[in-house]
Amino acid sequence: MQHAACTHKFLAKVILLSIMLVASLPVLVYADVDQATALAELKTNQAKMTEAQAGKDLAVKARDALAAQQASKPDPDTERKLKDAETDVMLADSKLNSAKKSVERAQKKLDESSGDTKTAAPAVKVESPAVVIEAPAKKVADEQLRKEAEAKAAAQKASEERSRKEAEAKVAAQKASEEQVRKEAEAKVAAQKASEERSRKEAEAILAAQKASEEAAKKVAEAEAAAKKQALAAELGIDKNCIALPTNPTTPSASVNATDQAYAQGFLKQINLLVEKKTADDVPPLALTPVLEGTKLSPCDPNQKLALKFGYMGNGQYRVETPVLAGEQIFSVKNVIQALNRVIPESDNGEVYVFFLDGREGRTKLTAYKKSLLEQAP
Repeated sequence: MQHAACTHKFLAKVILLSIMLVASLPVLVYADVDQATALAELKTNQAKMTEAQAGKDLAVKARDALAAQQASKPDPDTERKLKDAETDVMLADSKLNSAKKSVERAQKKLDESSGDTKTAAPAVKVESPAVVIEAPAKKVADEQLRKEAEAKAAAQKASEERSRKEAEAKVAAQKASEEQVRKEAEAKVAAQKASEERSRKEAEAILAAQKASEEAAKKVAEAEAAAKKQALAAELGIDKNCIALPTNPTTPSASVNATDQAYAQGFLKQINLLVEKKTADDVPPLALTPVLEGTKLSPCDPNQKLALKFGYMGNGQYRVETPVLAGEQIFSVKNVIQALNRVIPESDNGEVYVFFLDGREGRTKLTAYKKSLLEQAP
């Protein structure tokens, strides 16, 4: 009876132990699964936080680069991009804060699950159920590693994509800047060329206006001179039968006849002595200025006509010079009875002759010599 009672007590303890073991198994399994899930969630959120941090760093870097570019060379387009970059930094910062909070929640959840595992069944030591819970925990860990690898690859790809876009944006900005510089240089050259062209045209216009003004003034002066000349010709009685006297000799003399020269020089000396003589018989000039006339001496030019007036030398002596035409002709002075008959040789056609008039009463006389004979020393 006593043995039976002991047996019943032993069986009761075994049954009680079995019941306790079976009751504790779900708690252990569920606690390990929750802990593994919390750990996976924590690692996922940590990966997201790392990615958010990298995104924020890139946004800050892009913003700082645009701020430096705007500071060195202000530009409306750069300013707009800088505002967009500031917005990107704010969004990245918000995303990072959200990721940090997710990590904190996952960490708290993991800590709580770890506490539950420690208090689940402290009095029971079970070896065999560990095999049952090992497979789910490993599967969760593998899944976590896979997700971490995928997240890391996605973050790397996103970082490379951002770097590529930043490089493309930088190249595009550089190209746009160079294009802007080129256009500004072309515009400057075009403006300089247009300015030079305007200056050239203005100078040409001024020169043309000045030339036209000078031409107009010249024509007015010529018209006035012609009118004066015509009026003077009418006043001097020049008609259509006038003779155009030459202004240069036809065949200039190559040599001078010594005898003619000596005779002319002697005559000139006598005239000079007579003019220089200061005595009581010094003769005053005539009331009317004498004028030289001739059968071949009726010039069409009023200036030549006026030049035929004698100039007073003194003591009744007069002098005038004029080009002459070749041939036989008569030279005379009004109110002077004695005329001068001369034959001008063909070689002297156009040569200048000097005419001397002795205007003293009872001694009036007209004499002529070729000017070259009087000017050269004998």
